[in-house]
Amino acid sequence: MSNICLLNFIAVNLVNGRTSVRDGRGNPVLARNEAISKKDCFVPRNDRLEQQPDALPAAAGARNAQKKRIFERYILVSNIMKKIFFGLLFLLLFMVSSFAMHKFYVSIYQVNQNVSKKRLEVTARLFIDDLNKVLSKQYAKKISVCEPEETKEDVAVLQQYLLEKIIIKINGKHKQLIFKTKELETNVVVCYLIIDDVYKIKSLEIENSALMSLNTEQQNIIQINVLGKKESLLFTTTDFYEMLKF
Repeated sequence: MSNICLLNFIAVNLVNGRTSVRDGRGNPVLARNEAISKKDCFVPRNDRLEQQPDALPAAAGARNAQKKRIFERYILVSNIMKKIFFGLLFLLLFMVSSFAMHKFYVSIYQVNQNVSKKRLEVTARLFIDDLNKVLSKQYAKKISVCEPEETKEDVAVLQQYLLEKIIIKINGKHKQLIFKTKELETNVVVCYLIIDDVYKIKSLEIENSALMSLNTEQQNIIQINVLGKKESLLFTTTDFYEMLKF
């Protein structure tokens, strides 16, 4: 054992509160059952004192273990994200395919009281393909409302059809609808109708069977605004009449 190691050992024992024992010549003597271990021994290198690299493998092992845990977490998170992504993609494809296979048969109607003009205003929104299909079927000829080949006769057929299928009674009396105009919004035909000379409304009866003969799943939604009171009605092929009181 070198003198340097011995001096380091004595210094370490003094720091740790252990008392050194010297012989008659003044040389340090180790206590009973006490030995100098390698960890207490330091050697000079490049004019500096460096500890022996016994702890380096343990530190390297700890770093490798940490890197392994981080990598495992990354793989776990990646697998979870992949499952979520493919799950959402499958759901989106299912919804798109379902929508493509199943068409909704719905028409929207708005019935509003215009107090200042003393009239009832009705707005109908119907899909152009459904409308022309049902008109062609009912009148046994090709009808092309809001299409490039539209004729005046087609518009007349449309007016006649709506007046037959939409029936309104105010205070128990039938009121004749007047067809004003129409326009095309994307693939929806918007029709505007009115009832003149409407004053006080105590009761309102509505019957609407438009397009009901085209498909058994047809639904007509009626949104009503009379005297500030708003109501929403849902008409089907088996139930297309409602009476409201105000």
